[in-house]
Amino acid sequence: MSDQNPGRRWRVLVAMERSKHSQDAFKVYVQHIYKEGDVTIIAHVPESSRLVPIITSDPKVSSRIASDEERNTKLFLGRLREMANHYHIEAKIVRLTGNNPGESIVQAAFSYDADLIVTGSRRLGKFQRTMLGSVSDYIIHHSPVPVFVCRNKDI
Repeated sequence: MSDQNPGRRWRVLVAMERSKHSQDAFKVYVQHIYKEGDVTIIAHVPESSRLVPIITSDPKVSSRIASDEERNTKLFLGRLREMANHYHIEAKIVRLTGNNPGESIVQAAFSYDADLIVTGSRRLGKFQRTMLGSVSDYIIHHSPVPVFVCRNKDI
């Protein structure tokens, strides 16, 4: 993202989840990448659709988990709006759907004509990567645009 065309507005898709890693990635984006006038799309893919079948096959329990996750997702989307407002960034907050968050994020990059994807890295263990997959790995290997992966320095 050079300044060769200072009038150019960048379209940056920031992939967010409910982790400190995502919040740290957003802060790095604000401090080091964002320029006034850039178009910021903050995208969240709830994990509930992938996790409920792993946790239980009981319909009542699944329904309760899904309901709790829906409530938590709505609260989180509100927090994303507050975070953008805190940094004085006019952002489009989007909720993505799909069973594969990486795939949903890459598709959103196409849909929103993004110039860059920013994401955090949870540094999952081997078991978690096997069960859930690595979203950042998927994005890196399938993205149509450059990807900035921010690792949490506290790990």
